[in-house]
Amino acid sequence: MDKVYVKGQKLFITTEEATYDGTFHSMDAGRNRLTVKDVIKHPSEEAFEGLYHFYRSEVLNVQIMDPLASPWLTPGTEIVGNRNSSIMRGVQAPPAARVPFSRREPKSMPKDMHKYYLSLLKNLKTIDEVDDNFDLAVADIMSHSIVGVSCEGAMLGRRGKLSWIGVCCPDFNADEEEASQLTAGPSSLNLYLFDVALMGTVAFSKGLKTFFEDKHSPKKVIHDCRFFSDCLYHEFDVKLQNVLDTQVAESLVSFPRMRVAEEKGGSKLVFTRSLNSCLTHKLGLSPNMTYQPNINDGFIKKNIEIWFQRPITPLMAKALTFQSIYLIHLWNKLSQALPYPAFKAGVDIYLSCVRDADDDTAFLMTNYYHLMPEKFVPILLLHHNEMRRTRSRYGKWQNTKSVREDGRKKTDSVH
Repeated sequence: MDKVYVKGQKLFITTEEATYDGTFHSMDAGRNRLTVKDVIKHPSEEAFEGLYHFYRSEVLNVQIMDPLASPWLTPGTEIVGNRNSSIMRGVQAPPAARVPFSRREPKSMPKDMHKYYLSLLKNLKTIDEVDDNFDLAVADIMSHSIVGVSCEGAMLGRRGKLSWIGVCCPDFNADEEEASQLTAGPSSLNLYLFDVALMGTVAFSKGLKTFFEDKHSPKKVIHDCRFFSDCLYHEFDVKLQNVLDTQVAESLVSFPRMRVAEEKGGSKLVFTRSLNSCLTHKLGLSPNMTYQPNINDGFIKKNIEIWFQRPITPLMAKALTFQSIYLIHLWNKLSQALPYPAFKAGVDIYLSCVRDADDDTAFLMTNYYHLMPEKFVPILLLHHNEMRRTRSRYGKWQNTKSVREDGRKKTDSVH
């Protein structure tokens, strides 16, 4: 309930009792009561007339469903983000003062960083045919060691449909360390948007399949690969590999939110952090520099047509492209103190937990995207318990598994 909401924006709300969608109406001054109208309860499809109140104590998650109502896409829209409404002007705002997590390390981006990101769009190429340009793009991607990957479509998963794949290929100066350039910005980069909905399966048979599943392909930085992995496997017969998942990495670097689930015999439910949240907390990006993606949920079949309109609008192309660029910077930030054994185990679980489930289970799992996979929770809690013991022993956070024997930071990736 701490997100920025636009009046009239479509929301998807998850409570312990059920899931709901409706139109944002207002938020009380203390941000403890969310008021929504035109509410529909899922999966019963029961409709409620008038205004419906949700209180902080009962809400597990609130997701924005309507990309067109995002202040990032519509500068000048009145938003409700705190007690004083403000107007977005399309420039970077100061980082939020409220710190919802005790171990957050806010970092402010340079003032000219927004202009820097905009300048990169001149390198964007849209690929909608399997021709010579397609072959050159795939060849360029395969020549890199690490790339950022973003995707959009309708309810990503085996019951959904993939529409666009964005790839960011950073080029680094050979005279400088790659890690430092990932932080400051690569000397140049190439950006590609693949129109998968238009090209279909032939795009994968002619090159994208090799990129996504070959063990020697570039490392792919993705945020929450669970449903993308499921979609690729069941729609295109592609088994995603060589993934660096920033949601897994963030959960290991920062202490996660959790609560005890009484209905599951006292087991702990661990909540994930969205890409926008990670960009705000780790890179210092303000909300008007990020894009709120569509919800990937089995019950929601609304507001997804935007990703299937052709040609793609410049704003949506920019949103998808920026995500792939941000992922490169985010990965470098998170990888500096990452426990790689636990990270590798977490990525393997993320790749397979939805992909290998039966149809009914996979469908239900899309409604719990905000929760960590159950198989990963023990690994995650064990890691943070070790960190607590290390902190009590040395008086600060240390991660001895993230450095080499010679004391240098590890730079190896998941294989």
